[in-house]
Amino acid sequence: MQGAEHAAVVCATANVLQHSRCGEIGACKRQVIIKEEIMGKIVHTSHITITREMGPTRKAEIKGFAEPVYYGVHGGIKDFYKVDPEKEHAATLDHIVGAVGG
Repeated sequence: MQGAEHAAVVCATANVLQHSRCGEIGACKRQVIIKEEIMGKIVHTSHITITREMGPTRKAEIKGFAEPVYYGVHGGIKDFYKVDPEKEHAATLDHIVGAVGG
């Protein structure tokens, strides 16, 4: 394909994504063609460094902010994964729900 325009094929029944330049998608009855156009002006690029601290704790340093953000496990999540961190932190799921709900 020419330029930055390209297409992808999504298999709705098997959750398979095939880029137009990739190989076989496999057997699928329902396919949806998604056409991605050239993007407009980029207004922001996130610059984040994530490092694993101890156990499930991760520290995210976000450019432009002095304080890091910590991710980890707590409550039912730590019980599910059978871990006992030294300090509990909000899970990535908590941050996603908070961002979407806010």
